[in-house]
Amino acid sequence: DDSDRIPLLRLPPAAVRPPWPPAHPLHGLRLSDARKNPPGGSMAACILVKDDADLLAEWIPYHYHTLPLRDLVIAVDPGNTQSLDRLLDRWDRPDELGLSFAAWDDDVYL
Repeated sequence: DDSDRIPLLRLPPAAVRPPWPPAHPLHGLRLSDARKNPPGGSMAACILVKDDADLLAEWIPYHYHTLPLRDLVIAVDPGNTQSLDRLLDRWDRPDELGLSFAAWDDDVYL
């Protein structure tokens, strides 16, 4: 008797599945000039990261909204094993967000 079996989950074809990874909630957002260039000024930061992509994914939006962070230099430790490309692609929209950043590897800052 098959009445006690759990049915298999049928996934829709790839053509109708949502994109993975999901789009960042800020994509397509247009900020006002006052938000991109806060009247009270903005902050800049230079941080050194090593295998911190998961922490950086929270650090950037937090400081973007609270400081407000508008210029960021990310110095990537030579021993880093994680790629930051996907994370930084989410924020690479200076005309929309007013955030400019540069990722430095050891060739740039050593």
